Amino acid sequence: MPLLWIALVLSLLWSGDVHRGLNSIFKSLPLILLPFVFRLQGKDSSKIKVWKQVFVASCLLASVIGLSSGLIKFSETGLSHHFSYQYVCTFLPPAYTSLYIAVALAILIDQLRQNTSSSWWVHLSIWFFMIHLAVIFSRSGIVLLLLLIGWNLMVLLRNKLKPQLILFLILMGLGIAGLMTNTKVQDRISGVVKIAQGQYEYEGTSSSLGARMWIWNAARELVLDQPLLGYGAGGEKDALLGKFVEKELSFGIERGYNAHNQFMQYALAIGVLGLLYFLFLFWRSIRFSLNHKNVFGAMSMLFIALAFFTESMLERQAGIFLFAFFYSLIELQNSFAKTQEV
Repeated sequence: MPLLWIALVLSLLWSGDVHRGLNSIFKSLPLILLPFVFRLQGKDSSKIKVWKQVFVASCLLASVIGLSSGLIKFSETGLSHHFSYQYVCTFLPPAYTSLYIAVALAILIDQLRQNTSSSWWVHLSIWFFMIHLAVIFSRSGIVLLLLLIGWNLMVLLRNKLKPQLILFLILMGLGIAGLMTNTKVQDRISGVVKIAQGQYEYEGTSSSLGARMWIWNAARELVLDQPLLGYGAGGEKDALLGKFVEKELSFGIERGYNAHNQFMQYALAIGVLGLLYFLFLFWRSIRFSLNHKNVFGAMSMLFIALAFFTESMLERQAGIFLFAFFYSLIELQNSFAKTQEV
């Protein structure tokens, strides 16, 4: 992973906006610092368990605050179509909040998988996080939620936890029924259907998926124009803005949108060579996790990769930290998974 940061630094040599590139590089320092910090910790599985517990507890506290804040705002305004999105993401944008919750869920479900006698608080925490993830209803979050529901069902069936399974199925049925009455949810489902039918005209702020289709098309053209080394850190943003101007995409110009896809973002910044290395990091982590029977590691990296398809998450500190922290933690976990399961 440090090589990824070094590639960003080297790309300043051909960047059209060195000042902005320097900001991106300083913001990305966790990519090189966190792996170094984890290497200093040694092979102590107890520390990994503590870090996971702290992360889950932090996410749980943030979820309680987010849902409570959402309920208060909802009771004051009654705008139900906002309740599933803006109201319940107090600290981070919806896609980021969804990914943090998904990783916390992965920790809890993996804990349940390894320990059939897990206390009820584990099940209650899983259900609570899933409710929050469903209420947010970000597109990447729903994909992650479906995968997490399937994984949790497999664990409950394998461990023969019948009471918990019945309660989970009841809650899932009630949740689906409740979500389908929400106008925001209905609009998002309708938008996805339109995209599937090839209708992705931009229709204002309510058609964010349609806007992404235009953005991805613009980014794809830029990558094809300069594929090998890209436009350099910082320069890719100017290149994308220029393409928005060329295509008269007013929404992209006004809001200064990034590529809304982390893989495309890196292809623009450090070229296809940098993108291939970035993809290699995911492949390596997932492969090693599967080889060492580290289910949490494989699932977490899969979730992060899926979330990166709809957001340029490494453009924000929250995304950089999450990726660098768990990539480093999973690497450490895999380094001694042959002799210990954590």
